[in-house]
Amino acid sequence: MNIIPYFLVLFVLLISIPFSLPLETLREETVKAMFVFGDSVVDVGDNNWSATSTDKANFLPYGVDFLGGATGRFTNGRNPTDILGQLLGLPRFLPAFEDPAANGTKILHGVNYGNAGSGILEPNWSTTTVFGLKSQITQFENTTLPELESLFNDTTELTSYLSHSIFVIHSGANDYEQRCFLSTSIQECDVPLLTGYLLKYIPQQLKRLYELGARKFVVFSIMPLGCSPMSRDGAEECVEEYNEAALLFNTQFNASMDNITSGMPGSSLVFANSYGLLIDINDDPSSFGFKVDSTSCCTTERMLCVNGSTPCTNRTEYVYFDSVHPTESVYLLMATQAYESELPNQVYPFNVKQLANLTTSISTTTTSSSVSGAVQLPAFLASA
Repeated sequence: MNIIPYFLVLFVLLISIPFSLPLETLREETVKAMFVFGDSVVDVGDNNWSATSTDKANFLPYGVDFLGGATGRFTNGRNPTDILGQLLGLPRFLPAFEDPAANGTKILHGVNYGNAGSGILEPNWSTTTVFGLKSQITQFENTTLPELESLFNDTTELTSYLSHSIFVIHSGANDYEQRCFLSTSIQECDVPLLTGYLLKYIPQQLKRLYELGARKFVVFSIMPLGCSPMSRDGAEECVEEYNEAALLFNTQFNASMDNITSGMPGSSLVFANSYGLLIDINDDPSSFGFKVDSTSCCTTERMLCVNGSTPCTNRTEYVYFDSVHPTESVYLLMATQAYESELPNQVYPFNVKQLANLTTSISTTTTSSSVSGAVQLPAFLASA
């Protein structure tokens, strides 16, 4: 695979896709809620209530810097959507969907469906309870939405509430890692083919959320898969083949955004480029205040921190907390960039702060586009 120059790709995309945000569409407006879907990067403890899941972070040293301790977040402190919620002015951290206490007025500011091990496609690699993006949206549709309906006086109030909420997706890394890079049948994995299916599937799920009332979307890019300590396995350099897979998805998703939103009138979609941020950190860690980027802060086994182990004391100087998940310091940069950056190569076509203040349409009229139709998966991609 040829290494695609990252900034060259972004430059081509940015000059070929018009960037405009009419100022008259902006007004001060409070975000009602945030609903988060995705993988372990945004998981706040959903797996804590699973009897079969082995992907849990409800033990120290996870949460060593978090006010609530080890809650199930796969890092030392807050994750990126925790911080994004704070930047948006939400009064508290979002509850995990599986938390028995996540009901009634406690869900009015949103719910987090993030599930460690999940991907854009439904998992075909796990014998434990892992909910992919489609299943997480079904949880929102079948459980959360009826609960919210009971809290509002009429459908007009609920429709307004949903259209002024933000729906965040962070997913895709596990689709590549589990189906390609960690698979025993890696020779059967066709990265461009897999990428094509992911790019057909994720717009369908965005459309589902749109038809359920969502109007404001944030999709985080897939982070550099080849730069984690797990991928490097002691090497100083990132694994470029892994990074190229993530970059292929990111650039093609960015280029397809106009087509996606054309089928969802009145919607707005923001793409947050965490891939570029992590690449910049890897290229020059010290300029971001980091000293260690190739090894994890905690002692690891099977990618995760060893239960009860003592983590590094200088955690703000580490890029990764365990073998795959960044530290809160990285997540702070990641969320802040998405929220307020004015650079379109960091967040496109505008930032989350502007998205929050953008007026929305509650029209339910949809138009035909290439995102419709079921995606038929080949055997190596299909769920078991």
